[in-house]
Amino acid sequence: MIPAYTPRFAVRKAWQALLDAVFPEPPVCLLCQRAFVPGGDARRPIPHDGPAICPFCQQDVACQLRAPRWVRLHLRHLPSGREAEVAVLCAGVHDGGLRQALREWKYDGAVALTAWWAEQAAAAVQAAGSAIPVRPDVLVPVPPSRARWRVRGYHHTLLLARAIRAHWPLHGRPPQVVPCLMRREDPERPDGSQTAKGARDRQRLFGAFRAVDVRRVAGRHVWLVDDVLTTGATIAACAQALFAAGAKGVGGIVIARAE
Repeated sequence: MIPAYTPRFAVRKAWQALLDAVFPEPPVCLLCQRAFVPGGDARRPIPHDGPAICPFCQQDVACQLRAPRWVRLHLRHLPSGREAEVAVLCAGVHDGGLRQALREWKYDGAVALTAWWAEQAAAAVQAAGSAIPVRPDVLVPVPPSRARWRVRGYHHTLLLARAIRAHWPLHGRPPQVVPCLMRREDPERPDGSQTAKGARDRQRLFGAFRAVDVRRVAGRHVWLVDDVLTTGATIAACAQALFAAGAKGVGGIVIARAE
């Protein structure tokens, strides 16, 4: 399994926390680097107990978070010849300020944004309410390749899945986080952003994932957790692996959908 952090990133994170404690500096917005004015309302972080994001950036991102939407993927050629639908809840649109904020979080080490993204996902779940086909028993993060994990320093979707569980808005027991998927390390198989792939490369993603510790997903309803839904090929390939492991149903939740 891929851990939440690489050893190097974990040490860097701990060292930064120590420096912040010993040499505190005025907080700045995680996105635009504007400094907050102590005691002033104009640029106070919102939410007050969450990551430091100024209202200007909040407003910019909020424009793409106003319309949560379901995207439905149809899977064929599953075990025993069955077919299935995978309903993916998308909290927003991958554009404008949201696109830039996701990039900061995913590639530039802004892991402090994770809880805030989880709040946006939880708000989408709350808004969906009775439209949710089946409530999930399990959240499974879409795994990165080990090469990309080493470069980034952290497993962003695992962190997101854990934060979504902590902010789960529906009554009853929140779903468990089970990082049971592994990406097959095949040099001939495409990796990276889906937007950069052609149709042939996306098709080759099928079979790119396998499930381990299958007893934790067998017979259960699973939601995959990812950052962006582009072509749907990655979610579909992960769902294929989960159905092969005996999952009763598979859905998904992402921060944004590409349009």
